[in-house]
Amino acid sequence: MSSMFSPNVVGQANGQSAGWGNLGGGVAQLVMPQFFNAIVKTGATDFAAWRIAFFIPGLFQTLQHLQLCFLAKTYQMEIFTSYRRLVTCTGTAVQRNCCRHFWVGKYFLQAYRWMGVRFHGEKVWNQGKIVGLVDYQTISGVLCAVLGLLNTLSASIAVMIIFSIFVQAAEGLTFGIVPFVSRRSLGVVSGMTGAGGNVGAVLTQVIFFRGTQFKTEEGITYMGVMIIGCTLGIMTIYFPQWGGMLCGPRKGFTEEDYYLQEWDSKEQDKDLHLSSMKFAEGSRNERSSNTKSVPKEEGSPTAI
Repeated sequence: MSSMFSPNVVGQANGQSAGWGNLGGGVAQLVMPQFFNAIVKTGATDFAAWRIAFFIPGLFQTLQHLQLCFLAKTYQMEIFTSYRRLVTCTGTAVQRNCCRHFWVGKYFLQAYRWMGVRFHGEKVWNQGKIVGLVDYQTISGVLCAVLGLLNTLSASIAVMIIFSIFVQAAEGLTFGIVPFVSRRSLGVVSGMTGAGGNVGAVLTQVIFFRGTQFKTEEGITYMGVMIIGCTLGIMTIYFPQWGGMLCGPRKGFTEEDYYLQEWDSKEQDKDLHLSSMKFAEGSRNERSSNTKSVPKEEGSPTAI
């Protein structure tokens, strides 16, 4: 996903797409049993019906692949090739959650931009993502802890819905930051971030919900406390060219400086860094209004 969009929209595209998955899983939980029941009513056995039901999302997955291969516009053949590789290698995992909440991602992406303005008193973008991520994830941790303390079904459902919204917002914000961490190692960063959620889920299950050490409601509350604790580390995220939550940008440090340091002098002599420099140029919209980093003059090692 991060390789499919230009720098000025890649954060928003990543945030919107990454925040859709869990809702798709919930919709699948509701819809797939209905498909199963409908197939059973036609005379199929239970053994065969659930297998036949999987052809329905498989059909949508195939159609999605065809759309990406033939309808998505691109101006570079290598990016088109990346599209086809992506849908071939990871399309199955993505399409399992085929119904996703575009509107939640859209409005929360606008919300964290507003929060940056509110907290910093100026137009900020990348800093606003970090502030929003800390706030939303902290709120989701608090709601999770509260959920484990509730004793009524109606209150639990209400808190669960609100909790889920903030979880999706935090997820979208996370993947809105990921593309800018490293251009050269983008695949590694994206892969570790995506897989980290699965690893965290397994560890959480083992720690809080396996065995008889904790009751289920106690495990939910402790999980909320753990979410809040893990959020503290996000406050230390810092981009020297844009700043972070705790301090501003480094004076005179440009986007070109940040992404150039991933390439050594020999690689620069072979012009292997040029794609990173193009990305750096396009990523200047992540600056705050008072970040006056200016690209280096022509003739300098970072000029393209």
